[in-house]
Amino acid sequence: MKLLPTLALLLLTALPTFARLGETKAECEARYGKADHTLKSGIVVYKKAGMDIMITFSKDKAVKIIFSKPDPEHPDKSLAISKAECDALLKANNGGGEWKEAPTSLPKIDTWSLGDDKAMATYEWESKMLSIVDMAFMMNPPPNEEETKKLDGF
Repeated sequence: MKLLPTLALLLLTALPTFARLGETKAECEARYGKADHTLKSGIVVYKKAGMDIMITFSKDKAVKIIFSKPDPEHPDKSLAISKAECDALLKANNGGGEWKEAPTSLPKIDTWSLGDDKAMATYEWESKMLSIVDMAFMMNPPPNEEETKKLDGF
């Protein structure tokens, strides 16, 4: 009888864990280990469970997460993220709310909205990427100081 709780615990720890909006860089490192690399844009890239996880941080909080599955046989291509994987990723990022499909007129793009538009998610069938973004950040992003500094004196 003691075997059942042990098996359940092992199964839970074996499941891949995914980044969540609002997590800090330290929390993301605890979840994935050290970042694989950081892009010039500041996006931090992690690799786990066969996925690339690209995270945009603002004030040390994850505000945008992009998931993709690189094709091991063709590094310049991505594999599709399955519906089950999309559902698991959305569930991990629901913050206690419920994702609802959102209508879109864009072809080959699925969209979801979380709660009172707290977050939005899109899956692009051509790029094979799932993006989850905090809408407060998208509606009021911090200014890019490098871009605005170029305009000093205008």
